Amino acid sequence: MSRSDKGVERSILSFSTTPSPSLSKEGENKESIIFMKKKFSYVVFVFIAGIVLAVFISVSAVRESYRSRTIEKEVETLKQEAQRIENENEAMRERISYFETPEFQEKIAKEKLNLQKPDENVVVVKQRVEKQVQEIDDQGGVVQDEKVDPNYLKWWNFFFKY
Repeated sequence: MSRSDKGVERSILSFSTTPSPSLSKEGENKESIIFMKKKFSYVVFVFIAGIVLAVFISVSAVRESYRSRTIEKEVETLKQEAQRIENENEAMRERISYFETPEFQEKIAKEKLNLQKPDENVVVVKQRVEKQVQEIDDQGGVVQDEKVDPNYLKWWNFFFKY
């Protein structure tokens, strides 16, 4: 190649490498459009990621709130049960203190063991009340000893006794 050929090549290369003013504005517009599209896609991606993060945080907060409410109800139930048990314990303590009194011990000794104090007279009352009618004759002696049953017993015997 000669010198003149080299100059032509340089001019062709320089022509192709240096954009013309009209081409540079179109290229800039294309680049800016591509840049805007990329920027818009990043903005959309960040916006969607923000919404997903907000939904995740909201769901976690709702779950935690529900869990907290459940625990509070359980604690309240346990407090009520503890109060009920404390009341039962207090009633048992009062009952035990009553059982330890001499009056109660004396009552049980009399009722269950048929014991009595030395200066007491025991009277036994039967459940079934029977009236005895005695007729006294002229000389003061008992002529007839007759038992009179209550009316309900007479009917019972009439229907159910053979």
